[in-house]
Amino acid sequence: MAYTALYRKWRPKNFCDITGQQHITGTLLNEIVSGRIAHAYLFCGSRGTGKTTTAKVFSRAVNCLSPEDGNPCNKCRTCLGIDNGSLLDVVEIDAASNNGVENIRTINSEVSYMPSGVKYKIYIIDEVHMLSASAFNALLKTLEEPPAHVIFILATTESHKIPATILSRCQRFDFRRIGVSEIKDRLKTVAEGDGLQTDDAALSLIAKAADGSMRDAISMLDQCASARNGVIDEASARIVTGRVDYSRMFSLCAAVAGGDADAALRVVNAALNDGYDAVWLLLSIIELYRNVMIVKSCADTGGLIDMSAEELSELGKTAASYNIERVMSILDILSASYDTAKYSSMPRLVCEMAIIRAAYKNPDAPAPSLKEEPAPITETIPEVKEEEEIVGDAALNVPHKIEIEKAEEEIKQPSDGVSSIIDNWDDIVSLIAREGGGYISSSIKSCEFRVNGDRLTILDTMLANKPEYTSAVEKAVFDICGARVKVEFQTFDLLKKVAGELDGQIKIIG
Repeated sequence: MAYTALYRKWRPKNFCDITGQQHITGTLLNEIVSGRIAHAYLFCGSRGTGKTTTAKVFSRAVNCLSPEDGNPCNKCRTCLGIDNGSLLDVVEIDAASNNGVENIRTINSEVSYMPSGVKYKIYIIDEVHMLSASAFNALLKTLEEPPAHVIFILATTESHKIPATILSRCQRFDFRRIGVSEIKDRLKTVAEGDGLQTDDAALSLIAKAADGSMRDAISMLDQCASARNGVIDEASARIVTGRVDYSRMFSLCAAVAGGDADAALRVVNAALNDGYDAVWLLLSIIELYRNVMIVKSCADTGGLIDMSAEELSELGKTAASYNIERVMSILDILSASYDTAKYSSMPRLVCEMAIIRAAYKNPDAPAPSLKEEPAPITETIPEVKEEEEIVGDAALNVPHKIEIEKAEEEIKQPSDGVSSIIDNWDDIVSLIAREGGGYISSSIKSCEFRVNGDRLTILDTMLANKPEYTSAVEKAVFDICGARVKVEFQTFDLLKKVAGELDGQIKIIG
């Protein structure tokens, strides 16, 4: 007999077994018991939260020959027929592949026929947002006034794409993402029922990696069981979920806290060489710094951090090495890098650049401003008294004094163009991205920069002083601020050194 995947084998058979959606299952039970059954339902929510499962349980419950307090008995011929697909009066349609108007016209022509042997004919339309505009129009009239023996159940992950005319004709239920503790409890039930050996740490890892999806969680549990012949431990769970062990992460945080980019990069390199994905690695680092932020911000972290007592103790030691400002700064760097790495052809390089930026900040000094003002002129200007007659060489100094005073005053009070660059930096970066400079914008987004007169110097960047790079920034500054500047990129020595060691593939100019 063919193997049945765990998520199919353990799909809930009644409302009581559906995890994390009591606000929905309770309402549906009351409607079934009281007989107040609507003609159309809309189930919204992210993947794996139970939309299709609830629709199938509902279809059995309303047609069951021996219902039990609103739940289906799952024993009568109707329940068994719906469950194995032999009862043709419950129709499940995938709108992703059947989204044309002809598919809906077929439904419209069938709804007038009475069901054979059951009370309700039910149409479950999955991913209903994929229907074309003409298909929605064809469905509209039937959905508004269907025959009394027909129920429509529409399921979608993107409710905002459904026309308001359809929404207004359905009872809407929003399925929430399932909590980590609820997923973990369900995984324990499935594992025990299937004879799997698990430990608490492994189940916690899987529950967190599932990101609110019960189906994803059970699929990962199934994969872990296959890897170790039914024995699921923390090591196998980390391999399947891609989550890096905390000992590596704490070592990385300690290196970053001490400004030791060399040690931090070696931790990253070891993790990548062990097969961890660079994007997942960044996500794991972000998660740990998020926990550090919580420790620094909250006196009581109960319910906010899911870690063992030993890990929480180590987290407290790590958090003591940081102030909250630096943690927030590092999270900004990592978050921006994660967004870039997801779509980059070189995610490893993006990850390593993020770690260098995080570690490069002086741990003993506050993070410098991203937008520095020009330093004032400190040249000593000879004092000239008004009552003295100016003759000889002294007379030559008067214009010089006036010019320096004027220059000093202009720098103390920056021009509107300079102030505009400082105030509109995010808009400048966004304009560069919109005009096809995605690589440039992502490279300078979090960089420090300095404006001095008509010169804009961008620091700590991987960009070389190439005409196509500098002209793109100069154009964006002029378009946004109306200021003409000369752009110069400056890299820092540590970044040059590391980039030069990356397989000899990168050459830094500048």
